[in-house]
Amino acid sequence: MDLTPGIDLLLDFGFPVMALLLARRYAWVKTLGAATLCYLGGMVYANLPFVTPHLPTNEIVAFGTVSLSIPLLLFSVDVIAWTRLARTAVLAFVLCCATAVLCCLATGWLFAERVPYAPELAGMLTGVYIGGTPNMAALASAFHTPPEVFVNCNAADLVWSAFYMLFILTLGPRLLGTFLRPHSKAGASEGTATWQADRPATALQRAKGLGLSLACGVVGGAAYRLVPSGFAMAVAILAITTLAVLASLSPRVRTLPGTYTSGQYLLLVFCFAAGSMADLGRLLASSPGFLLFTLVAIGSITVFQFAVMAVFRIDRDTAIVTSVATIMSPPFIAPVADRLGNREVLFTGIASGLMGYAVGNYLGIAVAWLLG
Repeated sequence: MDLTPGIDLLLDFGFPVMALLLARRYAWVKTLGAATLCYLGGMVYANLPFVTPHLPTNEIVAFGTVSLSIPLLLFSVDVIAWTRLARTAVLAFVLCCATAVLCCLATGWLFAERVPYAPELAGMLTGVYIGGTPNMAALASAFHTPPEVFVNCNAADLVWSAFYMLFILTLGPRLLGTFLRPHSKAGASEGTATWQADRPATALQRAKGLGLSLACGVVGGAAYRLVPSGFAMAVAILAITTLAVLASLSPRVRTLPGTYTSGQYLLLVFCFAAGSMADLGRLLASSPGFLLFTLVAIGSITVFQFAVMAVFRIDRDTAIVTSVATIMSPPFIAPVADRLGNREVLFTGIASGLMGYAVGNYLGIAVAWLLG
């Protein structure tokens, strides 16, 4: 009998509890952040000798907790107040897309004679670093690449994206804050109305919030099964987010206690499950060329994204969440917003990530065509 799925489930849901307890007791853990600790813990678990995490279990846990946590986190946001940030968010998104296209073009040209399927890889990475894994899968099908090319590219993306995420959750905000302007706090009273403080909640109130979130997740799951697999995740997240935003328009939902803290716990579960899918050893053994190709792509995108956004005077918080939205996709926005201590940019980041899903395939095909 294979006990690995049960062990993975125990760790997925138990490690976040330990992380929260440690964050309450030790200042350094609180500074590091429970989300960072969970993500790092998942990576360590995935790369322990003689340990092979059960990938299907962690994929289900990651998708399930995201499906529940996004609504819980969005229920307390005032979408109407968010619209005042739209112009800056759109500009940041356009800059991130342009940077990803140019950097993937340069990477594909640089490795044209060194790595097989370099144009296709550049197109797939353009899709994933503007949209997400669904775009990479759809582009792999469009390019008719062998299955192992997609597997290796996806594995390399998981590895380097994990290190990118760790940077964003630890040193990133302080380092980037040295050259990006601070997030505008103009209209502080409106900002207070935008997000409702999470008051102590009863078990019944938490159950109500979880029930509403579950209803959104069920609709998202139905959408996931009804559309082609290449776009299923994008459609599911879009459906879940749309229902959560519509629910947040009701003052009764927006002021329901316990929704945000419940979402935070599920988010920690997601962080551990996602981290446990980054198997560095397996990728090094199969194809180190994919690792180098992907490292150059994501490294150059990260550097030039923040450099260009500094030139265009994008504030730190909007720059970070938009970069995470494109490079990592919407599910990773919430821990970043929590790390920044700025819930106001949560919807901004998710909206940018969803737009990335929409345009990622077009830009990915364009990059591969230009290199081919």
